[in-house]
Amino acid sequence: MLRRLALIIALLAAGLAQNPALAQKPAPGQAPATTAAPAANGDPSFTLVNRSRFAILEAYVSLATETAWGPDRLSTAVVAPGASLALTLPAGACGYDVRIVYQGGPPPEERRGIDLCRVTELVITGRPVRAEGPRGKGEPAEAAVPTGNPSFNLVNRSGQVIQQAFVSAAVMADWGPDVLGTEVLANDAHLAIRLPQGDCLYDVKVVYEGGRTEERRAVNTCDIANLMFQ
Repeated sequence: MLRRLALIIALLAAGLAQNPALAQKPAPGQAPATTAAPAANGDPSFTLVNRSRFAILEAYVSLATETAWGPDRLSTAVVAPGASLALTLPAGACGYDVRIVYQGGPPPEERRGIDLCRVTELVITGRPVRAEGPRGKGEPAEAAVPTGNPSFNLVNRSGQVIQQAFVSAAVMADWGPDVLGTEVLANDAHLAIRLPQGDCLYDVKVVYEGGRTEERRAVNTCDIANLMFQ
């Protein structure tokens, strides 16, 4: 009888040693120990869609856990406004950071912690977001946008007639209406451009007689009285 009891106790002790979760109860209010769920796996490949008015010169896509951006995924390609490009990534992890560098446009645009396994298209709009260079990620922050009175005089010293003029906030994706309307701006003439109090960064485009165009991007018009084309 004693030998059988000793055998039962030995078997119970061996079972507890193999399964520690059975050896003790969790404290009141404490959840039982569980096995950690595996990291999400899937296909993070996606299509990069350029809805800005600037060409995308570089695109960096790296795991959210990485501290460096890695290589430019576009290599020698450029994604024109309105165009798109499929980017293939290895199957597995889904959490990525994306950094976009424009050609002659606004500061780089970043998206952080995207679950690319749930994304088929990543649409880029050209919003001004300050970011660190390709060597380090760092925390993204909104660019410091100056504010004040952005109104100014558009001055034509080009020696040609300006047939059209467009003035739009630097964050906008389109030029908007021709501020000259049915008029033209003769050489040595000027036009007062009235803009709402607030943001100061504006893009300006003029179209000369004959079709030639000239643009000025991200001009801080709060700091100037006259914007001269010559």
